[in-house]
Amino acid sequence: MSVIELSGVGKTYPGAEAPALRDISLSIERGEILVLLAPSGSGKTTLLRLIAGFETPDRGTIRINGQDARHIPPAQRGVGVVFQEGILFPHLTIEENVAFGLHRLPRPARREKTREMMDLIGVTAWAARYPHALSGGQQQRVALARALAPGPSILLFDEPFSHLDHNLRAEMRDEVAALLRRLGSTAVFVTHDHEEAFAVADKIAVLNEGRLEQHDTPDVIYHLPATPFVAQFVGPADFIPAVAGQGGVTCEIGAFTGDHPFAEGTPVRMMVRPDDVDLIPQPQGAAVVIERQFKGSENLYTLALPSGHPLHSSQHSLAVYPVGTRVNLKLNITHQVLFPA
Repeated sequence: MSVIELSGVGKTYPGAEAPALRDISLSIERGEILVLLAPSGSGKTTLLRLIAGFETPDRGTIRINGQDARHIPPAQRGVGVVFQEGILFPHLTIEENVAFGLHRLPRPARREKTREMMDLIGVTAWAARYPHALSGGQQQRVALARALAPGPSILLFDEPFSHLDHNLRAEMRDEVAALLRRLGSTAVFVTHDHEEAFAVADKIAVLNEGRLEQHDTPDVIYHLPATPFVAQFVGPADFIPAVAGQGGVTCEIGAFTGDHPFAEGTPVRMMVRPDDVDLIPQPQGAAVVIERQFKGSENLYTLALPSGHPLHSSQHSLAVYPVGTRVNLKLNITHQVLFPA
């Protein structure tokens, strides 16, 4: 069952040259984690605010648990929000912060629910402290406990880990994703980091300049991107000039079989990711290594094809080929991803 349904949703801010959102339609199933993935200024936070009720769409409809959201005030939508900076109340203790949304419960029930949520998130030891005494990661844990305490049907996360250091960010995102799945929570994350999106999401919605470019599982988004923008935004990709033929395409790397919708003789671009390309050193190889970047667990090579067109290859860290090494290429492509030239 869909918890959130968006149909033709659009939003334009006064004085803006272009809409923040254009005709967004998608649904979020119960217990699903959706990630809104987009570069800055592409409308992902606006979409989150529309779901929360902090903004009103100019066009289209939003339904929450089957009800038209226009008739549901923000406080009655059953939505919990975790903001980028946590935004805890500095004058309240950690226990009081977590209990903040439970004011309608009798005092004994409120205390019991607060303690239960603090134990679940692992913040009980800080109950008597104030926010200024906690680290950024600890404050985000408290913000999560506060958002979960009222039992919302939907949790919204606005880039909640972006201000944390890399290792802590990865640790927090994995813990939060595991907790949400254990609780069966429906959640929407906003991020511009495709690695974070892949680690957290059941589904990803990629936005670009207010438009929905693709909405699918992480595997499909990566391996079968719908547009060149999606292909490049979710990971490194090269686009090799090719010509469509019957049952395949031909390019300077070779001929590849596979179904495609293009007429024979149509110029196309074939997407190739670095992990699709293996290198075989050969004195008379068709390509030449022009750069090597050591990345710890791997080497990223930049190659020049006979035409001069660049191509990238990811190899394990012990596969070292000096600049100038000539190589032949083996492409491990199980399916063709083609775009118009």
